[in-house]
Amino acid sequence: MSGFISPMSWIDGGCNIDLSAKIFHFSVIRANVKIGANTVIGHNVVIERDTVIGQGCTIQSQCHITAEAVVGDMVFFGPGVITTNEKNIANHGRTTPMIERLIIGRGARIGSGSILAPGIEIGENAFVCAGSFVTKNIPAGEVWGVINGKSRASKIGVVPACIVTGK
Repeated sequence: MSGFISPMSWIDGGCNIDLSAKIFHFSVIRANVKIGANTVIGHNVVIERDTVIGQGCTIQSQCHITAEAVVGDMVFFGPGVITTNEKNIANHGRTTPMIERLIIGRGARIGSGSILAPGIEIGENAFVCAGSFVTKNIPAGEVWGVINGKSRASKIGVVPACIVTGK
């Protein structure tokens, strides 16, 4: 697969972007980001500094990935996913942020419009339903989403083995 970086995207210095990656228009990739082979970054995506994006990932349009996030291989983000990395809204005079790193395991799928809270871990092959607000770690292979009008996502099932293994 041949790579592509739109001339209408912005790439800060110090990035390591595999030659097979595709980055579409109006995306912003901040300093020291690593993007793996065969990863596709949709239009109008922001990936903040010091983030690692694995191989074969798809980050669809209008997503925001916060600084220092670690995204495993083969992860899928639906359009409009927002990640956060600091629980304190006001800095109260601090000059450095108190980053709580987000970690997303291999093969996880994050549904459109979901919001991921600071410091959480999403396990391998986990599934987050569209529109979820995730505030807790999600174990590998579990399906989480908002049900019955709750404001935060909770476990609603497990990912079938055929989806995890591809058989």
